[in-house]
Amino acid sequence: MKKFVVLCLVLCVMVFSCASGGGKGEAIGPGVPAVGDPEHAGDYPVVDGWTYQLDEGDGGSSTCTMTVIEIDGLQAFNFVGYTTTAAQWPYVNFEFYPDAATVDNFRSAKAISFMVKGDGREYFFNYQISSVTDWAWHRFAFRAPAEATRITIRMDQFMQPSWGTWRRMDQTRFMSAGWCTSSWAYDSPQANYEITLWDLQIHL
Repeated sequence: MKKFVVLCLVLCVMVFSCASGGGKGEAIGPGVPAVGDPEHAGDYPVVDGWTYQLDEGDGGSSTCTMTVIEIDGLQAFNFVGYTTTAAQWPYVNFEFYPDAATVDNFRSAKAISFMVKGDGREYFFNYQISSVTDWAWHRFAFRAPAEATRITIRMDQFMQPSWGTWRRMDQTRFMSAGWCTSSWAYDSPQANYEITLWDLQIHL
């Protein structure tokens, strides 16, 4: 009981974990029918709501392999590939499409956190709402360090990029969560990347 009280005093939140069971050690590639992805169903694989999206629809040739692994007993998603400058604005997105109950938790979130490790590059976490229609999601920049690290984001830390149409951060319009490559993808004909994500939590 003392531990619970101290935890509440430090966090002042309830924590809802989005971790789930599923396969591990599986390399997942294109061609697996997708479910739960409203915009890109059939294009990319989906495992327990996790998937990715490439820039091929914008003339790009970036790549991604998603592998389901286990870290400290939790399901984790490893994304490896490279971006190319075949598209004007190259990107790779790593997406999480939650079920209805989890969507409700995202809409009530005070903060969001997740574990990450990777290549040291900058990435964005995107809080994706339906009123944004030009990809200018409310986002938070972070680096994916070589050592496992928890990133915690308060809802007031999300900002839209300056190139997009401004939309109010309306949490009731939440659709999905996403991570994506940053501007380093524009600078090299081929930029390798690797990022592993797990233990996504919603702080209520």
